Amino acid sequence: MTVNRGLNDDPGQILGADEVSLLDIVDGAAKTALYNASGLQGTGANPHAVAIFDGQTGARSVVDQNGAIKVGEAIILAGDVMYGQALSSLLWGSLSINGGTTTGGAGEQRLNTGTTANGEVILQSRKRSRFMISQFNISHFGIQLVPADLADPNLVIEFGSYDPIDLSGAPALNATANGIFFRIDGGAWSIVSVKNGVETSTPQASWNGVNAASFNAVPNLSVYEIQYNAGTAIFFQGANFIHKLSGLVSTYAANYNFPVALRIRNKNGSIINRSIGSRAAGTYRLGEERGEVISRVFSANTLIKTGAGYCSHAFLSRTGSAGGNGTLFVYDGIDATGALMCRIDVGADDLKGININSTFSVGLYITMSGSGTINSTMGFE
Repeated sequence: MTVNRGLNDDPGQILGADEVSLLDIVDGAAKTALYNASGLQGTGANPHAVAIFDGQTGARSVVDQNGAIKVGEAIILAGDVMYGQALSSLLWGSLSINGGTTTGGAGEQRLNTGTTANGEVILQSRKRSRFMISQFNISHFGIQLVPADLADPNLVIEFGSYDPIDLSGAPALNATANGIFFRIDGGAWSIVSVKNGVETSTPQASWNGVNAASFNAVPNLSVYEIQYNAGTAIFFQGANFIHKLSGLVSTYAANYNFPVALRIRNKNGSIINRSIGSRAAGTYRLGEERGEVISRVFSANTLIKTGAGYCSHAFLSRTGSAGGNGTLFVYDGIDATGALMCRIDVGADDLKGININSTFSVGLYITMSGSGTINSTMGFE
Protein backbone atom coordinates (compact mmCIF):
# COMPACT_ATOMS: atom_id res chain seq x y z
CA MET A 1 0.00 0.00 0.00
CA THR A 2 1.39 3.43 -0.91
CA VAL A 3 0.35 7.01 -0.28
CA ASN A 4 0.01 9.42 -3.19
CA ARG A 5 1.96 12.11 -1.39
CA GLY A 6 5.13 10.10 -1.89
CA LEU A 7 5.38 8.06 1.33
CA ASN A 8 5.30 4.30 1.70
CA ASP A 9 4.23 2.28 4.72
CA ASP A 10 6.58 2.54 7.67
CA PRO A 11 9.72 0.43 7.05
CA GLY A 12 9.33 -2.76 9.01
CA GLN A 13 5.78 -1.91 10.07
CA ILE A 14 3.55 -4.98 10.13
CA LEU A 15 -0.06 -4.05 9.42
CA GLY A 16 -3.06 -6.06 10.50
CA ALA A 17 -5.79 -7.06 8.10
CA ASP A 18 -7.89 -4.05 9.05
CA GLU A 19 -5.06 -1.51 9.34
CA VAL A 20 -3.55 1.09 7.04
CA SER A 21 -0.63 3.43 7.52
CA LEU A 22 -1.38 7.03 6.54
CA LEU A 23 0.56 10.25 6.15
CA ASP A 24 -0.08 12.90 8.79
CA ILE A 25 1.03 16.54 8.68
CA VAL A 26 1.48 17.80 12.24
CA ASP A 27 2.93 21.28 12.84
CA GLY A 28 4.55 21.14 9.41
CA ALA A 29 6.24 17.77 9.96
CA ALA A 30 5.34 14.68 7.95
CA LYS A 31 4.51 11.66 10.11
CA THR A 32 2.76 8.38 9.58
CA ALA A 33 -0.19 7.31 11.66
CA LEU A 34 -1.84 3.91 12.08
CA TYR A 35 -5.57 3.66 11.46
CA ASN A 36 -7.69 0.58 12.10
CA ALA A 37 -11.34 -0.32 12.45
CA SER A 38 -11.44 1.32 15.87
CA GLY A 39 -10.08 4.64 14.60
CA LEU A 40 -6.79 6.46 14.86
CA GLN A 41 -4.01 5.20 17.11
CA GLY A 42 -1.29 7.61 18.17
CA THR A 43 -1.23 11.06 16.58
CA GLY A 44 -4.10 13.53 16.29
CA ALA A 45 -6.57 14.19 13.50
CA ASN A 46 -5.25 14.18 9.94
CA PRO A 47 -5.54 17.64 8.31
CA HIS A 48 -4.02 16.61 4.98
CA ALA A 49 -5.76 14.82 2.11
CA VAL A 50 -4.19 11.44 1.44
CA ALA A 51 -4.94 8.84 -1.21
CA ILE A 52 -4.16 5.14 -0.75
CA PHE A 53 -4.10 2.74 -3.68
CA ASP A 54 -4.49 -1.02 -3.70
CA GLY A 55 -1.88 -2.24 -6.18
CA GLN A 56 -3.96 -5.28 -7.16
CA THR A 57 -7.41 -3.79 -7.59
CA GLY A 58 -6.67 -0.11 -8.17
CA ALA A 59 -9.22 0.82 -5.49
CA ARG A 60 -8.61 4.25 -4.02
CA SER A 61 -9.26 5.45 -0.48
CA VAL A 62 -8.97 9.08 0.53
CA VAL A 63 -8.72 10.78 3.88
CA ASP A 64 -10.22 14.14 2.97
CA GLN A 65 -9.72 17.53 4.58
CA ASN A 66 -12.60 16.78 6.96
CA GLY A 67 -10.75 13.68 8.22
CA ALA A 68 -13.19 11.21 6.64
CA ILE A 69 -11.95 8.14 4.79
CA LYS A 70 -13.60 7.80 1.40
CA VAL A 71 -13.54 4.93 -1.04
CA GLY A 72 -15.12 5.61 -4.38
CA GLU A 73 -14.78 5.91 -8.10
CA ALA A 74 -13.70 9.32 -9.33
CA ILE A 75 -16.64 11.18 -10.91
CA ILE A 76 -15.60 13.79 -13.47
CA LEU A 77 -17.57 16.98 -12.88
CA ALA A 78 -16.11 19.31 -15.52
CA GLY A 79 -13.37 19.26 -18.14
CA ASP A 80 -11.53 16.17 -19.36
CA VAL A 81 -8.33 14.69 -20.70
CA MET A 82 -7.09 16.50 -23.80
CA TYR A 83 -6.93 14.07 -26.73
CA GLY A 84 -5.25 16.30 -29.30
CA GLN A 85 -8.19 16.70 -31.65
CA ALA A 86 -10.58 19.64 -31.88
CA LEU A 87 -12.55 20.04 -28.67
CA SER A 88 -16.34 19.72 -28.64
CA SER A 89 -18.11 23.08 -28.60
CA LEU A 90 -20.80 21.42 -26.47
CA LEU A 91 -18.25 20.86 -23.70
CA TRP A 92 -15.80 23.75 -24.16
CA GLY A 93 -16.06 27.44 -24.87
CA SER A 94 -13.21 29.65 -26.05
CA LEU A 95 -12.52 33.33 -26.51
CA SER A 96 -9.90 34.61 -28.93
CA ILE A 97 -8.65 38.19 -28.66
CA ASN A 98 -6.25 39.73 -31.17
CA GLY A 99 -5.55 36.47 -32.97
CA GLY A 100 -5.03 33.99 -30.14
CA THR A 101 -5.75 30.35 -31.09
CA THR A 102 -6.19 26.84 -29.68
CA THR A 103 -4.80 23.88 -31.63
CA GLY A 104 -4.79 20.13 -31.11
CA GLY A 105 -1.41 18.45 -30.74
CA ALA A 106 -0.01 15.06 -29.77
CA GLY A 107 -2.24 14.24 -26.83
CA GLU A 108 -2.69 17.84 -25.77
CA GLN A 109 -4.32 21.15 -26.57
CA ARG A 110 -2.08 24.15 -27.17
CA LEU A 111 -3.08 27.73 -26.48
CA ASN A 112 -1.18 30.25 -28.62
CA THR A 113 -1.02 34.04 -28.35
CA GLY A 114 -0.22 34.47 -32.06
CA THR A 115 1.80 37.34 -33.51
CA THR A 116 -0.74 40.17 -33.29
CA ALA A 117 -0.09 42.71 -30.54
CA ASN A 118 -1.58 41.63 -27.20
CA GLY A 119 -2.83 38.30 -28.56
CA GLU A 120 -4.87 36.24 -26.10
CA VAL A 121 -6.92 33.06 -25.92
CA ILE A 122 -9.01 31.51 -23.13
CA LEU A 123 -10.38 27.95 -22.97
CA GLN A 124 -13.13 27.18 -20.45
CA SER A 125 -15.33 24.17 -19.75
CA ARG A 126 -19.02 24.81 -20.34
CA LYS A 127 -19.91 22.48 -17.51
CA ARG A 128 -19.41 23.67 -13.95
CA SER A 129 -18.32 21.51 -11.04
CA ARG A 130 -21.27 21.37 -8.70
CA PHE A 131 -20.32 22.26 -5.14
CA MET A 132 -21.81 19.91 -2.53
CA ILE A 133 -22.07 20.72 1.16
CA SER A 134 -19.06 19.48 3.18
CA GLN A 135 -17.40 17.86 0.14
CA PHE A 136 -14.10 18.61 -1.58
CA ASN A 137 -13.80 18.96 -5.33
CA ILE A 138 -10.39 18.21 -6.86
CA SER A 139 -9.23 20.11 -9.94
CA HIS A 140 -6.39 18.46 -11.90
CA PHE A 141 -4.20 20.07 -14.57
CA GLY A 142 -1.42 18.57 -16.69
CA ILE A 143 0.37 21.67 -17.98
CA GLN A 144 3.20 21.82 -20.52
CA LEU A 145 5.11 25.11 -20.23
CA VAL A 146 8.04 26.41 -22.27
CA PRO A 147 10.62 27.33 -19.60
CA ALA A 148 12.29 29.92 -21.82
CA ASP A 149 8.95 31.70 -22.30
CA LEU A 150 8.48 32.21 -18.58
CA ALA A 151 11.17 34.87 -18.55
CA ASP A 152 9.14 37.02 -20.95
CA PRO A 153 7.97 40.07 -18.92
CA ASN A 154 5.05 40.54 -21.32
CA LEU A 155 3.52 37.06 -20.93
CA VAL A 156 0.69 36.12 -18.55
CA ILE A 157 -0.48 32.51 -18.06
CA GLU A 158 -3.40 31.37 -15.89
CA PHE A 159 -5.06 28.03 -15.19
CA GLY A 160 -7.43 26.85 -12.50
CA SER A 161 -11.02 26.57 -11.33
CA TYR A 162 -12.61 29.86 -12.38
CA ASP A 163 -14.74 31.48 -15.07
CA PRO A 164 -12.88 34.22 -16.99
CA ILE A 165 -15.38 33.84 -19.88
CA ASP A 166 -19.09 34.62 -19.72
CA LEU A 167 -20.63 31.78 -21.76
CA SER A 168 -24.27 32.73 -21.22
CA GLY A 169 -24.36 34.08 -24.80
CA ALA A 170 -21.62 34.86 -27.26
CA PRO A 171 -18.33 34.31 -25.38
CA ALA A 172 -17.11 37.50 -23.69
CA LEU A 173 -14.80 38.45 -20.84
CA ASN A 174 -16.52 37.93 -17.48
CA ALA A 175 -16.47 41.07 -15.32
CA THR A 176 -17.85 39.15 -12.31
CA ALA A 177 -15.62 36.08 -12.39
CA ASN A 178 -15.34 33.71 -9.41
CA GLY A 179 -12.80 31.04 -8.55
CA ILE A 180 -9.21 30.15 -7.73
CA PHE A 181 -6.25 29.72 -10.06
CA PHE A 182 -2.50 29.79 -10.66
CA ARG A 183 -1.01 32.82 -12.42
CA ILE A 184 2.43 33.33 -14.00
CA ASP A 185 3.08 36.99 -14.85
CA GLY A 186 6.48 37.68 -16.36
CA GLY A 187 7.84 34.54 -14.70
CA ALA A 188 6.46 35.46 -11.25
CA TRP A 189 4.04 32.88 -9.81
CA SER A 190 1.04 33.67 -7.64
CA ILE A 191 -2.15 32.03 -6.44
CA VAL A 192 -5.25 34.11 -7.06
CA SER A 193 -8.80 34.03 -5.75
CA VAL A 194 -11.43 36.13 -7.49
CA LYS A 195 -14.80 37.08 -6.01
CA ASN A 196 -17.30 38.78 -8.31
CA GLY A 197 -14.40 40.09 -10.38
CA VAL A 198 -12.30 41.36 -7.44
CA GLU A 199 -8.95 39.57 -7.19
CA THR A 200 -6.82 38.70 -4.17
CA SER A 201 -3.31 37.54 -5.10
CA THR A 202 -0.77 35.65 -2.98
CA PRO A 203 2.78 35.73 -4.45
CA GLN A 204 4.99 32.66 -4.32
CA ALA A 205 7.13 34.17 -1.54
CA SER A 206 4.07 34.13 0.75
CA TRP A 207 2.88 30.59 0.10
CA ASN A 208 2.40 28.68 3.34
CA GLY A 209 2.47 25.00 2.32
CA VAL A 210 4.97 22.66 3.96
CA ASN A 211 6.53 22.02 0.52
CA ALA A 212 6.40 25.62 -0.75
CA ALA A 213 10.19 25.85 -0.69
CA SER A 214 10.36 22.86 -3.07
CA PHE A 215 8.18 24.52 -5.72
CA ASN A 216 9.68 24.38 -9.22
CA ALA A 217 9.10 27.82 -10.72
CA VAL A 218 10.55 26.90 -14.14
CA PRO A 219 8.92 23.56 -14.94
CA ASN A 220 8.51 21.78 -18.25
CA LEU A 221 5.60 19.39 -17.69
CA SER A 222 3.97 19.35 -14.26
CA VAL A 223 0.74 18.25 -12.66
CA TYR A 224 -1.13 20.77 -10.51
CA GLU A 225 -4.11 20.13 -8.25
CA ILE A 226 -6.51 22.32 -6.30
CA GLN A 227 -8.65 20.69 -3.62
CA TYR A 228 -11.42 23.01 -2.50
CA ASN A 229 -14.65 23.50 -0.64
CA ALA A 230 -16.26 26.69 0.68
CA GLY A 231 -13.89 26.94 3.64
CA THR A 232 -10.54 25.82 2.24
CA ALA A 233 -8.59 25.61 -1.00
CA ILE A 234 -5.32 23.64 -1.04
CA PHE A 235 -2.82 23.85 -3.91
CA PHE A 236 -0.33 21.22 -5.07
CA GLN A 237 2.43 20.92 -7.64
CA GLY A 238 2.79 17.19 -8.19
CA ALA A 239 3.00 15.68 -4.70
CA ASN A 240 4.07 18.93 -3.07
CA PHE A 241 1.63 20.83 -0.86
CA ILE A 242 2.47 24.47 -1.62
CA HIS A 243 -0.33 26.69 -0.30
CA LYS A 244 -3.55 26.68 1.73
CA LEU A 245 -6.18 29.36 1.27
CA SER A 246 -8.75 29.77 4.03
CA GLY A 247 -12.25 31.01 3.34
CA LEU A 248 -13.52 30.57 6.89
CA VAL A 249 -13.24 34.22 7.93
CA SER A 250 -14.06 35.80 4.57
CA THR A 251 -15.38 33.87 1.56
CA TYR A 252 -13.00 33.71 -1.38
CA ALA A 253 -15.76 33.44 -4.02
CA ALA A 254 -19.41 34.37 -4.39
CA ASN A 255 -20.28 30.83 -5.51
CA TYR A 256 -18.30 27.60 -5.74
CA ASN A 257 -19.72 25.97 -8.87
CA PHE A 258 -16.52 26.50 -10.84
CA PRO A 259 -15.65 25.44 -14.39
CA VAL A 260 -12.01 24.85 -15.32
CA ALA A 261 -10.15 27.33 -17.50
CA LEU A 262 -6.77 28.04 -19.12
CA ARG A 263 -5.64 31.44 -20.34
CA ILE A 264 -2.56 32.89 -22.06
CA ARG A 265 -2.03 36.48 -23.18
CA ASN A 266 0.60 38.91 -24.32
CA LYS A 267 0.64 42.44 -22.92
CA ASN A 268 2.41 45.75 -23.49
CA GLY A 269 2.03 45.34 -27.25
CA SER A 270 4.07 42.11 -27.47
CA ILE A 271 3.85 40.32 -30.84
CA ILE A 272 5.90 37.21 -29.94
CA ASN A 273 3.95 33.96 -30.32
CA ARG A 274 3.92 32.17 -26.94
CA SER A 275 2.07 28.98 -26.04
CA ILE A 276 1.19 26.50 -23.32
CA GLY A 277 0.01 22.91 -23.66
CA SER A 278 -2.61 21.11 -21.58
CA ARG A 279 -2.80 17.33 -21.36
CA ALA A 280 -5.62 17.40 -18.83
CA ALA A 281 -7.88 20.03 -17.30
CA GLY A 282 -10.77 18.82 -15.20
CA THR A 283 -12.44 18.61 -11.82
CA TYR A 284 -13.55 15.42 -10.13
CA ARG A 285 -15.03 14.22 -6.86
CA LEU A 286 -14.54 10.85 -5.20
CA GLY A 287 -17.93 9.17 -5.21
CA GLU A 288 -21.26 10.48 -6.42
CA GLU A 289 -22.93 12.96 -4.07
CA ARG A 290 -26.56 13.96 -4.48
CA GLY A 291 -29.43 15.33 -2.46
CA GLU A 292 -33.02 14.16 -2.42
CA VAL A 293 -35.02 14.71 -5.59
CA ILE A 294 -37.96 17.13 -5.34
CA SER A 295 -40.93 16.69 -7.69
CA ARG A 296 -43.16 19.66 -8.48
CA VAL A 297 -45.95 20.50 -10.96
CA PHE A 298 -45.74 23.68 -13.07
CA SER A 299 -48.32 25.32 -15.30
CA ALA A 300 -46.31 28.24 -16.72
CA ASN A 301 -42.81 29.19 -17.84
CA THR A 302 -40.69 28.95 -14.68
CA LEU A 303 -37.16 29.44 -13.45
CA ILE A 304 -37.09 26.42 -11.18
CA LYS A 305 -33.58 26.78 -9.77
CA THR A 306 -30.52 28.98 -10.21
CA GLY A 307 -27.02 27.52 -10.01
CA ALA A 308 -25.87 23.94 -10.49
CA GLY A 309 -28.07 20.95 -9.75
CA TYR A 310 -29.52 17.69 -11.03
CA CYS A 311 -32.66 17.02 -13.10
CA SER A 312 -34.08 13.51 -12.83
CA HIS A 313 -37.23 13.55 -14.95
CA ALA A 314 -39.72 15.67 -16.90
CA PHE A 315 -43.39 14.95 -17.77
CA LEU A 316 -45.81 16.97 -19.87
CA SER A 317 -49.57 16.59 -19.98
CA ARG A 318 -52.28 18.27 -22.08
CA THR A 319 -56.04 18.06 -21.56
CA GLY A 320 -58.90 19.89 -23.27
CA SER A 321 -61.77 19.38 -25.68
CA ALA A 322 -60.17 21.39 -28.48
CA GLY A 323 -57.49 19.90 -30.67
CA GLY A 324 -53.87 20.95 -30.55
CA ASN A 325 -50.49 20.03 -29.19
CA GLY A 326 -48.40 20.89 -26.15
CA THR A 327 -44.64 21.43 -25.96
CA LEU A 328 -42.16 21.53 -23.07
CA PHE A 329 -38.58 22.82 -23.35
CA VAL A 330 -36.10 22.24 -20.49
CA TYR A 331 -33.01 24.47 -20.40
CA ASP A 332 -29.73 24.53 -18.50
CA GLY A 333 -29.90 28.26 -17.82
CA ILE A 334 -31.89 31.02 -16.16
CA ASP A 335 -34.00 31.69 -19.26
CA ALA A 336 -34.71 30.27 -22.72
CA THR A 337 -31.24 31.26 -24.00
CA GLY A 338 -29.68 28.43 -21.97
CA ALA A 339 -28.56 25.07 -23.33
CA LEU A 340 -31.52 22.90 -24.31
CA MET A 341 -31.61 19.72 -22.20
CA CYS A 342 -34.77 18.12 -23.62
CA ARG A 343 -38.01 18.71 -25.52
CA ILE A 344 -41.32 16.90 -25.09
CA ASP A 345 -44.29 17.18 -27.49
CA VAL A 346 -47.76 15.81 -26.73
CA GLY A 347 -51.01 15.60 -28.68
CA ALA A 348 -54.55 16.09 -27.45
CA ASP A 349 -55.31 14.51 -24.04
CA ASP A 350 -51.86 13.00 -23.75
CA LEU A 351 -49.07 12.48 -21.22
CA LYS A 352 -45.41 11.88 -22.02
CA GLY A 353 -42.26 11.83 -19.93
CA ILE A 354 -38.54 11.22 -20.03
CA ASN A 355 -35.85 10.33 -17.51
CA ILE A 356 -33.30 13.11 -18.01
CA ASN A 357 -30.83 12.06 -15.27
CA SER A 358 -28.47 14.92 -16.02
CA THR A 359 -26.72 17.65 -14.09
CA PHE A 360 -27.13 21.30 -15.02
CA SER A 361 -24.61 24.09 -14.44
CA VAL A 362 -26.33 27.48 -14.69
CA GLY A 363 -29.92 26.86 -13.68
CA LEU A 364 -33.10 24.93 -14.53
CA TYR A 365 -35.65 26.79 -16.65
CA ILE A 366 -38.74 25.50 -18.48
CA THR A 367 -41.12 26.90 -21.09
CA MET A 368 -44.50 25.43 -22.04
CA SER A 369 -46.88 26.19 -24.87
CA GLY A 370 -50.03 24.76 -26.45
CA SER A 371 -53.81 24.81 -26.33
CA GLY A 372 -55.94 23.35 -23.58
CA THR A 373 -54.57 22.79 -20.06
CA ILE A 374 -50.80 22.28 -20.06
CA ASN A 375 -48.89 21.02 -17.02
CA SER A 376 -45.38 19.72 -16.46
CA THR A 377 -43.94 17.65 -13.65
CA MET A 378 -40.25 18.17 -12.98
CA GLY A 379 -37.90 16.20 -10.73
CA PHE A 380 -34.82 18.10 -9.57
CA GLU A 381 -32.43 18.80 -6.71
